[in-house]
Parts: sequence; C-alpha cells; structure tokens
Amino acid sequence: MNIEEFKKNVTDKKIKDLCYFYKRNETDRNSLVNNMVSLAIFMKDKFNLDIYLVYGTLLGVIRENDFIAHDNDIDLAYLSNKNNAKDVLDEFYKISSTLKEYKMLSRLCDKGQMHVYSPNRTHKYDMWTSWIAKDKFYLSPLFDGDVDSSIIIH
Repeated sequence: MNIEEFKKNVTDKKIKDLCYFYKRNETDRNSLVNNMVSLAIFMKDKFNLDIYLVYGTLLGVIRENDFIAHDNDIDLAYLSNKNNAKDVLDEFYKISSTLKEYKMLSRLCDKGQMHVYSPNRTHKYDMWTSWIAKDKFYLSPLFDGDVDSSIIIH
C-alpha cells in the first residue's frame, strides 16, 4: 500500500489514527530529534553507553533520508559494554531502575526493550538492548548472535 492509500485508510478509520510522521510538522520532528540527542547524551553521561538508530527508524534514514511517513515512533538501541547475557540483563535492569528514578522510564517490555522518555519528558522512544559476545552481534529480539560483529561500525 502506498502512502496515499495509507492516509486514506487512516482518514476512513480502517487503520488506527496514531501520530504518524506524515502528520507531524517540522517543529515537532525537529523536537523529536533534538530530544533524542539529549537522551543520547544522558545515556553516555550516566552509563557510558552509546545509542543508535534501529529497525524502522534506521530504515527510514537509509531508504528515505527521513522518517518513514507511516511510522509513528523512533526505535533506538544501546550497545552494552557487557559481553554475556547475564551481565547484559543485569545492566538492562540497572539502566531501567535509574531511568525510573529520573522519571524517564515509561514501560519495561520483554526481550530487552523499554519505552523511555527524553530527559525533559517531552518525547518517548523505544529502546532496545544490544551487545557483542565472541565476535557475534546481538540485538534483542531479532539478532541472536547470527551476525558477525565485524560488520558493526564502532
């Protein structure tokens, strides 16, 4: 389905009306990006972790040099400094606990995902856990060590 059909289906209530990117103005889109940068700085300062774009957000940047018009969220991941599943999970819970203290945790999800707010609580982002172990890349839940870490840009 092309974007015009998608928009019509939203208008006709055949598809739930979420805050899709095609409906957002430039100011709101810039605010999303600026607050994402603030979140990246927070993650670096508090945990010494880098975040990066994944899933639909990364696809939009690569394919359209923009957000995907029919998407409605920003998908991020952090690259853990740990290299085994137990330590990564412990770190995940430490991060989520700290985010909760700062009132930045919206919701914990399964499989290493959480919904987090920007430091000013203006925007919410999906954040996933990733790590490298024994030269294999893991990104919860889709990549389970089946990707060689040499293709990952550090």
